[in-house]
Amino acid sequence: MPPLLLLVPILFLGGVFSSIAGGGLGIVTIVLGSFFLPIQQNLAITALLMFAIQVAKLFFFRGEIRWDITLWYGLPGLPTSFAAGGLLFLLYSRLLEIVIGLICLLFAIHPYISFLHIKRLTFRPSKPVMVALGAFNGIIAGIVGNGSFIRAPALLSMGLRKEEFIGTSTAVAFIMNLGRNVAYAPHIVWSHDLIIALALLFPLMMFSVGIGKKLLRYVSIPVFENLQHGIMFAGAIKLLFFPS
Repeated sequence: MPPLLLLVPILFLGGVFSSIAGGGLGIVTIVLGSFFLPIQQNLAITALLMFAIQVAKLFFFRGEIRWDITLWYGLPGLPTSFAAGGLLFLLYSRLLEIVIGLICLLFAIHPYISFLHIKRLTFRPSKPVMVALGAFNGIIAGIVGNGSFIRAPALLSMGLRKEEFIGTSTAVAFIMNLGRNVAYAPHIVWSHDLIIALALLFPLMMFSVGIGKKLLRYVSIPVFENLQHGIMFAGAIKLLFFPS
């Protein structure tokens, strides 16, 4: 478990950032935790901590949630995230680090490489497509500990406004997080620091998300996206070349 003196300010700033950029706190926490914990424990504890920011974002963005998308996309991911989450502790830990590291590296460098600039597809969300994407998203979320790699581009392709994207993405993430946390829970090593962090996190996230929502219309998103890409790149280097 990362030291509380390091964890608390990073999660606070991450909560503000996540509310402005629409996500990113999960991957930041995974990268931070990779310096202190084996990869499976890291993913399990990160999933637990994510409940706090998801509850806070649901509170502040509850009026922006597209429930038609949330139900058809999120609910199919509940059983698949649970099933895939059960596989997490059966997989070779070094393989997980390499897979997550490569995903982080791709997301970190793709905005700066011209041939990777693929035109974003848009489509009208149909029920069969949302069910299929949601089920697949749940599998990825359960195995690699973060489903935003699939969820973000899928939801953005549906033409949601930024506020709608944040609210809907959070609601979907919360549903899938329920499934994988049930699968992860028996494997979590509970500690004094973890219990204190969870107790502090809910009020901390309410405060930081509230600030983030107020700043949403004023802050330059590209600046924060560049910061996120830098964090992902650092995390990729750590995961790929410095195993736990």
